[in-house]
This record gives sequence, C-alpha cells and structure tokens, in this order.
Amino acid sequence: MNNPALILLLKNAQSSGETLTIVYHGGSQPGAKRQIEVHNIVDGKYLRALDVTAHKVKQFLLGKIELVDTGDVSPDYIDTRKFDAEYPTTVKAAMAPYLAELENTGLHIDLQENSISLHEYFKNGKPKKTACAGIEYHEYVIEFDWDDDTGEEIEIRKKSKRPWYVYSNTFDNAHTLSHLRKAVELFLKTIKEKGA
Repeated sequence: MNNPALILLLKNAQSSGETLTIVYHGGSQPGAKRQIEVHNIVDGKYLRALDVTAHKVKQFLLGKIELVDTGDVSPDYIDTRKFDAEYPTTVKAAMAPYLAELENTGLHIDLQENSISLHEYFKNGKPKKTACAGIEYHEYVIEFDWDDDTGEEIEIRKKSKRPWYVYSNTFDNAHTLSHLRKAVELFLKTIKEKGA
C-alpha cells in the first residue's frame, strides 16, 4: 500500500520542479540515496523520474521509495557507467591486477585475450581439461527459427547484448553479463567463495 504523504510530496515536487533525495530499496544499488526529478506517477504504483546522478529517466516502484531524513547515513548512488567507460576492454587486461591472487589458489590459469579459465590438477601434476571456473566472451548468439517458405530450420546469428559468460562448477547455470567489470566481479567472488 502506498503512503499518501509520499504521493502528495512527489506530486508537489513534480509541480515545482524540485529535486528530491530519496532512498530506493530496489534496483542495482538497493538502499542507496538518489537525487531525483519527478516526471509523473504511473498507475499509482510507479514513479517515473530523472535519476540526476545517472542522467537517465528511470521507473521506481513507489513501495520501495523512502524519503531521506536529516542525518540519513545511507550510501550515495554511484553511476557505474563512468567505471565501465574507463574499465579495460579485454579479459587479459582486466585480470592483470588479480593474477598474483589467482596464482595463490593453486589452480592452473589459462589466460587468453578474451577468456580466462581455472583448472584443477590431476595427481600427476597435469591440469584437468575441464575448467572449474572461467570467463568467456561470446560476441554473437545463435537463435533458431523456422523458415515458412522452405519448411526448414534456419540459424540466425545476432550480436549479443550480454556477451560476457561466467561459469563455475558451483553454479547451476552460467551467468551472462553485459559488462566485463561485472563479469570479473562475479568471477572473483566465486573464486573466493570456493576457497580456492
């Protein structure tokens, strides 16, 4: 159920053009403070507003919005696009600062320009062929469709929107991500959790 006082405040901010500070308990950084400029309320459930930090119009669930009290200690929202623009563009460059840490895991490291895989060893000291974790870049995805004219199945190659593929023998399924930075973060978190 929505807070009538919050709705009234949002409508007043919309009329006046006032910038509000809220804590949003959803999205990519739940619990972070955000500066917003109210555009409108949609279906009594959502708020469309400009996220000033991200310079982007976003939709917020009203039930997850909290007004900031004086002295609020919630962390500020960070626009991660700045970091992605400055982040290395290859796995090899992105993993360079972490190589010493990975070497301490005792696993075999196979590092290529756009992939990394970690392999356990056999008793004879040779690395196993199957990796226990890794990151790969898949520029294209393959989809299949049915050609009505010929009655045959056709293969369609499309540029991937989430080209970074992170896998681990601890995952039920691999994860696909749109940014290399997020793929590296997930990969390193997985390695630490494995205790490798």
